[in-house]
Amino acid sequence: MALIVPEGRTHTDAAIACLEAAGLTVGDASGSNLAKPYLVIYGDQGTLDGPMGDRFADLNQTLTVHGVGDGPQQAQWVGDKARAALLSTPVDVTDRAVLYLTHLTTVPIQRDDSIQPPIFYTVDQYALATTPA
Repeated sequence: MALIVPEGRTHTDAAIACLEAAGLTVGDASGSNLAKPYLVIYGDQGTLDGPMGDRFADLNQTLTVHGVGDGPQQAQWVGDKARAALLSTPVDVTDRAVLYLTHLTTVPIQRDDSIQPPIFYTVDQYALATTPA
């Protein structure tokens, strides 16, 4: 029996689709040319685990979501919308059953003066865990 190793990309795509379905503008690891406010999402490859018979069956991915705006209010607003979408809407990962999607951590709103005019952003991390459907 061939092992099927889950892909991090499929999970990131599912999170992006969830955010876009909520009417939010999402950049995939880049916010270039997006109108504010917008989100930028970074997904890792995920860690693999599973039962002895299929040790790569399950995937636990960390998603990092930046909410970007012209001011702190806009950044926080879009970050709040992302949180609501990810935590209240089922994320559909192709051929996978979602075990959980949970909020891990957040950092205070930051101002980035390296961009002119400056932008403000929030950062939230989420854990998305799946198993074969």
